Amino acid sequence: MADSNQETKQSKATVEGFMTTGVHTVDLGTTVKAAIQLLLEKHISGCPIVNSSQTVVSVVSALDLMKFAAMGGLDKNLQTFLDKLVKPEKLITIQRNQKFADAFKLFLTHKVGRVIVVDGNGRLLGLVTRSSMLKVFMENVAKGQVLEPEKTPAAPGADEEKLPK
Repeated sequence: MADSNQETKQSKATVEGFMTTGVHTVDLGTTVKAAIQLLLEKHISGCPIVNSSQTVVSVVSALDLMKFAAMGGLDKNLQTFLDKLVKPEKLITIQRNQKFADAFKLFLTHKVGRVIVVDGNGRLLGLVTRSSMLKVFMENVAKGQVLEPEKTPAAPGADEEKLPK
């Protein structure tokens, strides 16, 4: 399990400028109990699951861990539940050189609390959270520099008439 400090970078033009680095992770050998302890100790709601080369293989949330514990899996490792977790090809990811608008669109079109920042080989570089997106958005509003994604689609099921124009 990685246990490094989180830091948010300063330059905000690209994802690299507002992503969180030093992300807490688990691996497939981590027990459900140890993963729960990590989430509780670090006050986080989920984390990426990485392999030995730091390639993201899935994510695990507090809800996932509650389900696994309820199934009697507290002492089982995450590998046991891999078939119940998000497949690598279904992960919502972004690259660090992509723009704010790209990340914004991902949050509007997918029901996720975090977007994983990866390099071209799928290795973990950081995370973008909803709160970091809102922080960047409001910092730019305060400066009079509204970052408006062009023609951003609404989230599935959203009533477009109720969205602000």
